[in-house]
This record gives sequence, C-alpha cells and structure tokens, in this order.
Amino acid sequence: MSATEPSRAEAEQLLRMVAQTQAQAADRVVTPGWYHPALGLLLALVVAAMGAHNVMLLSPVLAVFVVGIALLVTAYKSQAGVWVGGTASGPRAKRLQQVMLVAIAGLLAVAAVLDHGLGHRWAWPAAAVLVVPLVVVLGRRYDAVYRAEMRTPR
Repeated sequence: MSATEPSRAEAEQLLRMVAQTQAQAADRVVTPGWYHPALGLLLALVVAAMGAHNVMLLSPVLAVFVVGIALLVTAYKSQAGVWVGGTASGPRAKRLQQVMLVAIAGLLAVAAVLDHGLGHRWAWPAAAVLVVPLVVVLGRRYDAVYRAEMRTPR
C-alpha cells in the first residue's frame, strides 16, 4: 500500500460518510404535496385549450403554462434549497419518466383521434381531467423512486 491510499477502516468510514451525505440529500429533495397537483393543473390547462380549436387561445395559455412552470421551479428551489432536474436520476427513475411521457403522449393521441378523427369534442376536456391524476400519481412515484436511488450507493 502506498502512503496516499486510505486504510480499509478509513475507506469504510469515507463510504459511510458518502452514504450519509446521499441520504441527507435525498431528505432535502422531498417534493411539496402541492407541486404535482399544480403541475397537473397547468398541463390540464394546455390540454383543455387544445380542444378549443382556437389558435388565438393557445398562445396565452402556453404563456401561462411557461410562467406557471417557472413559478413551480422557483417555489421548489425556495423550499428545498435545490432544484433536481430529471437528468440526474438513476435508471429506475428515468424509466418512470419515460412511462409518464408515453402515458401523457398516449392520452393526447387518443384525444386527438377521438376529436379530429371521430368528431368527439368532449375528448380534450376528458383528457384534461385525466392528465391531472396521471401527473400526480406518476410524479409522486417518480419522486419516491428518485429518492430511493439517491440513497443507494453506486
């Protein structure tokens, strides 16, 4: 062993410190209870506006969506002290992100087919209602998986 390598006991102590730091970080990134419902409502607003078939309405709704997202990020940062982007997640959390995106895209595709293909104008408002619990349930599940992965040594 060279003089720069830590002893086994020192290495184990360092690994315990890393695990403790990871656990403390995971405890900090708990998403507030209002976050996912607010995110779902913002997305529902956009989905409902898509069903209005009015391009003039869509622009201000998208502006509200962008401002709303910025406010959510700011509020989260203020409460947690950090912002956790999805790019830092582990494999299970990334898979859950993909599931959420595919589920939302599928919901939008079904609404589009029902409305534009079959003339069912109720499809977009129904999709807007369904997107909220979808975001809440999958968003909270993502958070739990993300925190669990943070606690797991790599």
